[in-house]
Formats: sequence, structure tokens, C-alpha cells
Amino acid sequence: MDREYEIFECLADGSVMWCARASGLQNTARAKLLRSLGYAVLSAVGNEAAKFLITTLRLDNLGIGFFIVGHGAPVQTRKEMVDWLKVNYPKARILALNPPKEQVPDADYNAEEDRLETWVPLVWPVPLEN
Repeated sequence: MDREYEIFECLADGSVMWCARASGLQNTARAKLLRSLGYAVLSAVGNEAAKFLITTLRLDNLGIGFFIVGHGAPVQTRKEMVDWLKVNYPKARILALNPPKEQVPDADYNAEEDRLETWVPLVWPVPLEN
């Protein structure tokens, strides 16, 4: 079982602001990578937590156009989240990160979660250098 991590940002004035929660070091690294590409990142573990976070923060007012659904839950659970996002954010694109040889129906993009070279170009058009 992966450990839970709270991600905080140290602001210029020295104050600390909570940014996200991530499960496992791999997810923490993914959030860091996306932030380094200029994205604001919110992370939640589980569909209900994600729905709560999205609706509580009223993210529809922020113009969010892209969601990433992680690989940790069974495909049916991830499909339910994709379906919910499609209804509530019909203009947003959805990337499903998957275990090998698995895809989430109705996601706009499907990629293997541990293969950065397959999914990073979907969110950032510049190829990563090794």
C-alpha cells in the first residue's frame, strides 16, 4: 500500500500553502513534473474525494480544461470518474493513466502510467529530454 503525502508550496512571503495530496512517491513526482511544465495541479485519492474537491472549490469557474485519472483504481471505478467528468466538464479533455494493456472507455486519451514519453506529450507538446 502506498503512503499518503501532503504537498505544500512555500510562498515568497515565507508562508506555506497546502497544494495537494498524493498517494505514493510516483504520484508526488508526477505532480512535481506537471507543475514544472506550468500546470496548476490538484490531486485527490478516490472518486468521492476528487468530486468533493472539484465541487467544493467550484473548479468550473477556473476554466479547467484537462483532467488526469490515475491508474490505481479498478477500470470500472476510473470509468465512473471519466463519465462524471464528461457530464460536469464536457469541454475538458481527460487523460487516463493505465496499467499495461488496459484502457478506460470514453477517456480522450489513454496511456500507460509509467511511460512518461507516451503521456507527457499529450499535456505538453515539447518532448522530454533524457
